[in-house]
Amino acid sequence: MRRWKYIIFAVVFGLFYGIIYTGTANEMLLSDIVLKMGFSEFALCGGNASYIGKIMLCFFPSVIFQVISGIELYRHFCTGSVYYFSRCINRKKWYLKEITHLYIDSAVYFIFLSLSFITVMEFSADIHHNFREAIWLYLYYIVIFSLWNYFFSLLLNLTALYFRSNGGFAISLGIQMFFISCYVFFQEKLYNIYEGTTDSVRLMKLIPFSHLILSWHSSNNEEIDNLINIYGIDFNLNLSVILLFIAAVIISFAGMIIIEKTDFILTNKETGG
Repeated sequence: MRRWKYIIFAVVFGLFYGIIYTGTANEMLLSDIVLKMGFSEFALCGGNASYIGKIMLCFFPSVIFQVISGIELYRHFCTGSVYYFSRCINRKKWYLKEITHLYIDSAVYFIFLSLSFITVMEFSADIHHNFREAIWLYLYYIVIFSLWNYFFSLLLNLTALYFRSNGGFAISLGIQMFFISCYVFFQEKLYNIYEGTTDSVRLMKLIPFSHLILSWHSSNNEEIDNLINIYGIDFNLNLSVILLFIAAVIISFAGMIIIEKTDFILTNKETGG
């Protein structure tokens, strides 16, 4: 049942967003549908604040996933945690099993979200099927988005151990909202990216949320690069995959240390009782 709730939410959101976009395009490439899921509607401009609402609309499914998965580990530390962990012989093995499930849940969620979205678009628009490029972009989308949401879901779980579930959610979501707001704080400098200035390109890459926006990236494959890389810069998709993977590994190891050292004197971490 655990995984079915992710599938159900993913399909519902995929259908919902597919219906929203059906009136915006009559003819498009299959790769364009994939890029729409990767925030391609957002481009840097002189007034980035006007795009925040659109970013949040596209980002909402990620927020929902993080809310649902954000207590998968933490729930074990609430009521009955002493009873539960007194019978857990190998806490490290338990933790590795839990985070493996968490990443699989993240990947499954975005697979079903995207497939339901693509299905709606297939029936409502004239789609030209550039399968090879679309499949590669789709794989990057799944890997990048699943790693991002795994990271922040695990962060929510771990911070909830110290600040309870509401505090964990506030910290995790707050960090992501800060990343998004950077496009407004630095909009004038970022807008110089169209002139190819080094500072603006470097700044854009330093904002972690940029790794989710597929159309800002570049690719070693010329055909794929022509479909993305709207700024004509060197921002390889593989770089985002590597950095997000490293971040996921780091927080996974940090979580293992935290779980190993967590004291279960309190029987209910949420209420403190």
